[in-house]
Amino acid sequence: EILIGLVGSEMCIRDRYCMNVTMITSHSHRQIIFGGNPDTDIIYANCGGVYGICRALEAIPEVRRPKLVCYDLTAPMEPMLKKGIITATICQQPAKQGARPLDILFEYIALGKKPVQEKFYTNTEILIRENFF
Repeated sequence: EILIGLVGSEMCIRDRYCMNVTMITSHSHRQIIFGGNPDTDIIYANCGGVYGICRALEAIPEVRRPKLVCYDLTAPMEPMLKKGIITATICQQPAKQGARPLDILFEYIALGKKPVQEKFYTNTEILIRENFF
């Protein structure tokens, strides 16, 4: 899902687009995202097609390019952060947030082993170009 908003005195959700992971061409993203919203200022993307969105944004002159906030940072996306195409990315910890809870649950249900502590904390990292490179 991609949320497109307008930044000004108020931030609002202007449009929502549900995109499937296979929609990764820059042309299709450009048409979908900017077709009816040429004055978009910011995009929040929590989908698997962020690289395609980045490619679409690369084609827009920097002075008119919307800011992009997304999740995670894969190797192909690192240059996009470095170039400023990605404004910020919220990094998750898949092993701690996904795999570890399942391990704890399995150990408790299957082996009767109680967790060693009541709460397991994870970090929240927000990466921007200035604190990553």
